[in-house]
Amino acid sequence: DVYLAYYDAINKEVRFKSGTLLPANTNANDSAFGNFQKVGTKGHTFAVNAKSCQIIANGKTTGATATFGKAGSSVAVAVDSNNVVVLVWFDGKNLHYAYNTNALAKAGNAGPYYSGTAETGWVDLSSNFASYTNIGQNCQIAVGSDDSIHIAAYDVAKENLVYFYLEDYDSTPVKSVVDAYGTVGSQVTIDVAKVGDNQVPYI
Repeated sequence: DVYLAYYDAINKEVRFKSGTLLPANTNANDSAFGNFQKVGTKGHTFAVNAKSCQIIANGKTTGATATFGKAGSSVAVAVDSNNVVVLVWFDGKNLHYAYNTNALAKAGNAGPYYSGTAETGWVDLSSNFASYTNIGQNCQIAVGSDDSIHIAAYDVAKENLVYFYLEDYDSTPVKSVVDAYGTVGSQVTIDVAKVGDNQVPYI
């Protein structure tokens, strides 16, 4: 299974695509799969490709095109061992977090689909991060071998490197300041490895 999250700078949207890459599709000359269209072939125009997605954030929170609020260019996605997709993005002020236990449900080209509608299966837990204003730039996310969630991000106000730990995809985050000496964390990567009985983040 393939999962992709990205920022659409023209439409100011956080977008998500998913699909299952079968053996027959592994060659670049083979057909499209899921939300991933073979642009340039018959029936797969740029317009069709643009619709083949789920829109997670677009600044709208009501109506048929409702999503989970404002978008931003810092976006990261990961998946656990049960194919639960976890997604973070930063809108310039707040860090957003959402998950989907069946992210392949709308892996087709009939979209776009909007996260604020129940049919997409997305659950917004951004409220769990609401008290951490200004933390989230260059956010990155990783999943441990025990399916714990690990997030690293930059605090644009205090210029600190910050880390969040979630025991599971729907748990309450625990915050730690990794480094506060000078300006640190403006460029972030994160990985997680099991060392003994512990899940150790490498930031």
